[in-house]
Amino acid sequence: MMSLVDTGVVGQKSTSSLAALGPATSLCDSLLYSFIFISIATTNLLAKSIAEKDFEKSQKIVSQALTIAFLFGSIVSLVLIFLGPPLMLLATGGSAQLTPLALQYSNIRILGAPAFLAGSVAQAACLGSKDSFTPLLVVLASGALNAFGDFYLVYLKDFGLRGAAIATMLSEVLSMVLLIKAVVRIQGKRLHPLISIPSREDFLNFMRFAGPIFIVIQCKVVLYSFMTLLVASRKDVVSLAAHTCMLRIFFLMATFGDSMGQAAQAFLPDFLTFDRKKIKTLKKLPKSENQTLLRKFKLLSYKIMRRLIGMSV
Repeated sequence: MMSLVDTGVVGQKSTSSLAALGPATSLCDSLLYSFIFISIATTNLLAKSIAEKDFEKSQKIVSQALTIAFLFGSIVSLVLIFLGPPLMLLATGGSAQLTPLALQYSNIRILGAPAFLAGSVAQAACLGSKDSFTPLLVVLASGALNAFGDFYLVYLKDFGLRGAAIATMLSEVLSMVLLIKAVVRIQGKRLHPLISIPSREDFLNFMRFAGPIFIVIQCKVVLYSFMTLLVASRKDVVSLAAHTCMLRIFFLMATFGDSMGQAAQAFLPDFLTFDRKKIKTLKKLPKSENQTLLRKFKLLSYKIMRRLIGMSV
């Protein structure tokens, strides 16, 4: 949404800036989206631990995920700061006109990478705790700040792409702070530090679970990046500006399907997790009654999955 706001405001001022914003946002968003698997894994692992009533483990998962998010976010920032010029030259199709403009945006925007990834983990923690209202309020607040910052810095003060990047970065920091405060409130009494460095074993277990998700996301990133490179290679400013607008709209629409997936990740562990008492109770029931209950459970699970998949499509 923030990139869409940047696109709308910048497009009112300059076509060349709008064209440069396409490769800049594509590069920044692709690098950040590559690590969104951290928040997806957090939602799954957290929802499972809450379903099992292991609240200390749930706090440990969020604590270590925040540390991993800050780590990867810092790496992303350093990579794009030091390797930004050659990467941006490739993203703009070798355009000497657009590359300096795009770097104005990316060099500032990418400084918010640690805040963005940590905020996504905190949001995943809220969703995993079945609190979707707080992230909604935070998105509205950060979106309002981004819109105001874009209007003031870009439209009134004429800061151009730098102003758009500053507004986006500040809104990401605000979102992170509000979401982490919400996580602290939801989790209640601290049984584990808010930020902790995972052990080698914990880190490998987390990455082992998140690995397949990472591969799927990378395939999407390559596809979207190739689309932008293909348009940029034509060296047509108007075509690249139009591509920027359409890509932002596409990503906005894609979030509706993502929300269904996140809801499924948050709620399904409650249906799929049996504690030992329930299993023992089922085993003690007569065979006929036991089979009846299992059939009802299978039917209920099938209906829930069918409803969720149908809504996602």
